[in-house]
Amino acid sequence: MHLKDGGVELVATTRDNVPPSLVLEFLRRLCTLIKDYCGHLSEEAIRKNFVLVYELLDEALDYGVPQNTSTDTLKSFVLNEPSIVAPPVRARCCARAVPVLCDPGWVAPRRARHGSSPAPARVQGARQGPR
Repeated sequence: MHLKDGGVELVATTRDNVPPSLVLEFLRRLCTLIKDYCGHLSEEAIRKNFVLVYELLDEALDYGVPQNTSTDTLKSFVLNEPSIVAPPVRARCCARAVPVLCDPGWVAPRRARHGSSPAPARVQGARQGPR
């Protein structure tokens, strides 16, 4: 199971039958924990705060079972200080941020309707199998 947030994909695997809602809720709370400690969730924030994220996982999970994911409760157990990473700057307009990949005057060809293909269904004189 996976959850994507802030360009980061968190993945969880299990050996036993586990309610999917439990796993997805834990991943969502883990995203919230990382956001509370690091400011935002991104690949760079996780890299700079790897030890902190590892410590959060260690406190939130006990033998693979979610225990406590409250930010206020974990503050007394987590000893590392976060390294705050500035959030990424977003483009003001998506039209300016995306480069033009083709000629602006290009128009997509119209698709033919089903059964109106210009190619014949069978080529004249072709054999259709062993005889």
